Parts: sequence; C-alpha cells; structure tokens
Amino acid sequence: MDVPTFAQARISELSHDIDKCKTEGKNLQAECEKQHAEYQQECDRFNSLCIEYNSIKSTAQLQIDDHEDIKNQFIKFIQTLNENMKQKSAQIQNLQETVSTSANLFSKVLASPGLESNELKQEIQQLLDAHLNVEK
Repeated sequence: MDVPTFAQARISELSHDIDKCKTEGKNLQAECEKQHAEYQQECDRFNSLCIEYNSIKSTAQLQIDDHEDIKNQFIKFIQTLNENMKQKSAQIQNLQETVSTSANLFSKVLASPGLESNELKQEIQQLLDAHLNVEK
C-alpha cells in the first residue's frame, strides 16, 4: 500500500511536529522541575530565616526583660541609698545639734563664777578647742 506523496510529506511533518512537541515537553518538564527546586530552596531559606528571626526576637525579648529587671533593681537601690542618705543626714543634723548644745553648755560652765578649779577650766577649754572648735 502506497501512501501518496503529499500524505507522506504530511505524516513526516506531523512526526517532526510530534518530536518537537516531545522535546519541548521534556524541556518544559525540566524547566518546571528546575523552578520547583528553586521554589523549594526559597521555601527552605524562608523557613530558615523565620527560625532565625524568631530566635533573635526571643533573645531580644529576654534582653529587654533582663534590662527591665536590672533597671528596677537599680531604681530600688537608688531609692534605698536615698533613704539611707536622708537617715544619715538626719543623724548628722542631730549630732551637730548635740555637739552645739554641749559646746554651749561647756561654755556656760566655763563662764560661770561657780567653777573655781583652773585645772578643770583648762581641761574644758582644751576639749572645746580640740574637738568642738569653740573659743572662750
């Protein structure tokens, strides 16, 4: 059975087109697989970056919490220190008043006509001079 020439040419042309389509299909399949692999790589990279981001975010939150704790401890320390300074200042003021009262009392004792012992007067004056910085 002989096939007419135009039919044979058409069969040959169609066969060539089928081969071209198969080759193009293989090329498209390869390109699709390549793009899928790239997509998968990008997904893996994205997931890796998400994990890293969450880790950094978690570490940052811990550091923020630690900073807040340290700040609060420092504020409490400063408040305690301030209270201690107020107490010490009040104690110093009280001691200064006591010293001033004592100095005035000793000065009155020195000036009183009832104190006749020169030796005692001299000791009181030395005490006033040495420790209380008070002149006669």
